[in-house]
Amino acid sequence: MRHFEQEITDPAAWLAQDGDGWQCRERLTLSDMPILLMRDFKETNHCSLTALTSVFTYFRRQGVTGLPADPQELFSWIRAKARAKWMFHPAIGTFPWQIAPLANQVWKNCNYPARARNVFFFTRRDALETLLIDELRALRPGIISFTHNRYHNHSVTFFGYEYWEKGNEHRIFLRVNNHWTRAPRFVELTHLGEGSDSYIALCLFRL
Repeated sequence: MRHFEQEITDPAAWLAQDGDGWQCRERLTLSDMPILLMRDFKETNHCSLTALTSVFTYFRRQGVTGLPADPQELFSWIRAKARAKWMFHPAIGTFPWQIAPLANQVWKNCNYPARARNVFFFTRRDALETLLIDELRALRPGIISFTHNRYHNHSVTFFGYEYWEKGNEHRIFLRVNNHWTRAPRFVELTHLGEGSDSYIALCLFRL
């Protein structure tokens, strides 16, 4: 039996455990997304800072020139702002509800007319799948902060998805950078927001 603590490295193999007949109908990956690791940066409890560095490095590659191009410089820049606003401490990291306000400090500093916002979920909502897919189709990565599952008390960056179907059933897998490995990792949306597979917040970006 599969457990919610298991990592998903291959959606096809994961679905094969539920029988044959699954077909991937749609796949999207943001190719300019950097795969950054927490160990790349000299800090502790800094998953949210790494996730923000990853997202803002992506936007830098999309032409937001007010941001530092070097991820190390950008991370230091974000960390300095987080410390100045009491949004980061090495002993505890950054709380999920502080991620969007911190992102907005970055946007403000580089004089770019964009905003970030937190969306909080404590139970599953049917609109979740649509929300996440719409973000990615608009070429916007985002950040998820979890309370449970493999990424307990951890923030990851989402930057793609796979949509699978079998008959009237469908399953959606988010491609994520968990900031621990550069190997492919996925989060299934089927039970996200339900009981032991719940999470706290999404940080979404608007350009």
